[in-house]
Amino acid sequence: MVHAADHLSAQELETLSTKAIAAKDTAYCPYSKFRVGACILTESGEFVQGANVENASYPVGTCAERVAFGNAIVAGHRNFKAIAVASDIKPPASPCGMCRQLYVPSLVSLCLSIPWPWFFHPCAVPANSLREKEGKQINMIGYPGSSIIPSSQ
Repeated sequence: MVHAADHLSAQELETLSTKAIAAKDTAYCPYSKFRVGACILTESGEFVQGANVENASYPVGTCAERVAFGNAIVAGHRNFKAIAVASDIKPPASPCGMCRQLYVPSLVSLCLSIPWPWFFHPCAVPANSLREKEGKQINMIGYPGSSIIPSSQ
């Protein structure tokens, strides 16, 4: 159950995570072997996936988040509720500056998952969904390129 437009239900969080992990398995990263998958939840309730795509001419590759946003835009979506990003590293990698540029204007929440879910969000995500997976919630403060400050320890 979604309590407000900027809050995510436990089911939405689980679906975002599952679909981001599945997208990660489709990543094309023959050089770095750094697999990343993303899944966007649109305001209309649809889930759109993307995975990173590398090129031999680094840094010409495209991040999973940007692929997911591109797929969503091509499908006609313009309003986004959240995005989950999955990678193989622990703790999860922070989004690059180009991807942050996408998040801030859209004010979407970001769930970095696998091995732990992390949440970048201007509003609180239900705490019980975080505790179940031993995740941590952090909020994106300020503008793209600004520091990320833990909101809870």
